Amino acid sequence: MGGIDGGFLSTRKGGNLAVQWLASLIAFSCMASAGVGEEPRLQYFVAAGVMVWLLSMGLLIAFTLLGYTHTPLVSLEWQGPVVQLTGRLSLELIYYLVFTIMAFAAFVCGASGAKGKPGTAGAATFFMGLVLGTLGFGSFVEYSLLAEDADPTLLGAPPSQAPNAAVPPPTAY
Repeated sequence: MGGIDGGFLSTRKGGNLAVQWLASLIAFSCMASAGVGEEPRLQYFVAAGVMVWLLSMGLLIAFTLLGYTHTPLVSLEWQGPVVQLTGRLSLELIYYLVFTIMAFAAFVCGASGAKGKPGTAGAATFFMGLVLGTLGFGSFVEYSLLAEDADPTLLGAPPSQAPNAAVPPPTAY
């Protein structure tokens, strides 16, 4: 709990979060200044931009000021009839995956609702596209960092690397 860790901002993860924070700030403020009125698509755009801005600011504060090096891991053990999820994910990866989908929806909403609002709404949509790119890149970086972990059960390792590799695969129905 020392001072500011400025070295974090020079990493891929830190630079990506800083760009994401700035782009989401510009995106939602441009769209809000263009006037959202009673248009639900543009209201969603502003709401998604504000949420990404606040959460990316929270992650930046946690990593630079509070000295965190990673977010907590969540274990997944869900055996559904079609989809089976096992392994561990970080809260940061979950954030990136959820907000990538939300930013994509906001980008589409901004692009479809920007007619009649030239300039500012178009710029807001461009910056939301930049946010979408940084969220996708952050998902890739976080997934890559988790995959490099030595634990073979992380992110559902292939059966050849799993601890119980001798168990035969299930037969097809």
